[in-house]
Amino acid sequence: MDDLSRIPGNPRQEALPTVGSGVVSDHDHSAAKIIRPLEELVVSTFRVRPYTMTGGRTRSTTTLAIETIVTTNERAERDALTSTAEHRIISDLCRHPHSVAEVAARLRLPLGVVRVLLADMSDMALINVHAQAGTSGDGRPTMELMERVLTGLRRI
Repeated sequence: MDDLSRIPGNPRQEALPTVGSGVVSDHDHSAAKIIRPLEELVVSTFRVRPYTMTGGRTRSTTTLAIETIVTTNERAERDALTSTAEHRIISDLCRHPHSVAEVAARLRLPLGVVRVLLADMSDMALINVHAQAGTSGDGRPTMELMERVLTGLRRI
């Protein structure tokens, strides 16, 4: 989170959905109960510059599209004590399916940083990366995905 996002009236701050802001899908209400207690931890953990979380890397071995769905697996829960704070927060958030973009928005981190963190977690088998959501056989988005995007935009 940068200093500009803390300025009242800043469009960047207002455009981002926040934890518990009501930008939660119908199937995600139980996730909101998990996420809200994480808000203080997220704020205190992510006071460092985002690039330090990735060791300055901007690319990873695994390419994740913004619509790719990720979920936490059993290994993440077992290895919770050995994971980094960022990995633990992402693991808690991804107990319910989220897209890469949703994870970035909820954590208020740049998409590139979240992609690297999620790819690292995938390489360590801490998360499951599901098939890219909402793409048809020809690679074009499905009508269902387009409707979900439109619904999400209307909520903003």
